[in-house]
Amino acid sequence: DLIIKESQGKAAKVKETIEEISKDQSDGAVIFKKVTKNPDLVITSLINSQVWKNNKDNFVSLVVDNVNQDGFNDKIFSLNDSQWNLLYNYMNRIL
Repeated sequence: DLIIKESQGKAAKVKETIEEISKDQSDGAVIFKKVTKNPDLVITSLINSQVWKNNKDNFVSLVVDNVNQDGFNDKIFSLNDSQWNLLYNYMNRIL
């Protein structure tokens, strides 16, 4: 039962986060929308791995190393440092 409740909690968090992002027009949200092909998978991946929250380098490594598996698209490779900072800070704030 605990595992089921935890899973339901994560699913609810994913849905809530996706809804928040869809309404958000901030720079971080705009970048997120541009570089994702499967937002649900991105949010699920980030919720399931807390290592990325430690610093931006961990976040970049996680995203780039799993680009075809974690819901991001190849536009992620065109981000400059400032955009990475915006995306990282945005994801940290909403998750």
